[in-house]
Amino acid sequence: MISISYEGNNNTIDLVGTPNLIMTGYDGLDQPISETITLSNPNLRGTQYQRSQISDRLISFTFEVFDVENIRYKLMNVFKSGEKGTLIVKNDFREGKIECVFEEMTFNKWVLPTTCTIFLKATDPYFKGMKEIVTELDNSLELFVLEAYIPEEGIVFGELSEEHSMELVNESDIDVGVKIEIIAHDTVTNPKIYNETTNQFIGLNGTMNAGEKLVITTGTGNKRVLIESGGISTNNINRLAKGSTFFQLKRGTNKLRSEASSGANNMTVYVSYNNEFEAV
Repeated sequence: MISISYEGNNNTIDLVGTPNLIMTGYDGLDQPISETITLSNPNLRGTQYQRSQISDRLISFTFEVFDVENIRYKLMNVFKSGEKGTLIVKNDFREGKIECVFEEMTFNKWVLPTTCTIFLKATDPYFKGMKEIVTELDNSLELFVLEAYIPEEGIVFGELSEEHSMELVNESDIDVGVKIEIIAHDTVTNPKIYNETTNQFIGLNGTMNAGEKLVITTGTGNKRVLIESGGISTNNINRLAKGSTFFQLKRGTNKLRSEASSGANNMTVYVSYNNEFEAV
């Protein structure tokens, strides 16, 4: 069972379950097209592989339409020329969403029943998971857990570490960028986040004051380093620590760790990301 809907112009339409709009086919929901870039060398056989480039995703839907004028106006109320919207696809195995630009809608009224085709383009060809995954990097250490007699002075079962760490599982078809948020509750100096799986880190030189929030995004085409304070957001990319990398989560398990030169226990660290899929 498949469910397909589209959100645009602050409205939503069900492309599968709307009465008098019968979907007869679709294209562009499978894996995106990959173009292989090669280099010719007269001294070698064949060509040399350079890289692969994923093309824009072109999506189309075809329908049989009854009560034509009513359906046409319903579609026009959602699909606006050149405007972005969100296509949502759900089936028995996976669900995802993808941002699209509406390009064209055609009606053929010279056949019965009337047919309609809708064309969309997604410049980011990957579907994203419906829910953003948000994880707090924890700095508590469990020392042991057992049934025991508790003396009056107590037993230490855990303590706070100067490092915050967590394992994150990227279930995507590709490596994905993350959003890192570091909230300072008191003075924090030189905060850093390490991806121990890839041996990469990203960090900020200098001091964060109480109430400030550092926001770092590492996604393709969306690399930012911002400090938010008092409702004002300022670009701080010039304060990146030497050797910093806008690292991504590899497919599978990633171990992330945060630390600071001082004040590590004065900060709360959140890491969020969306799983991304080649097809739904």
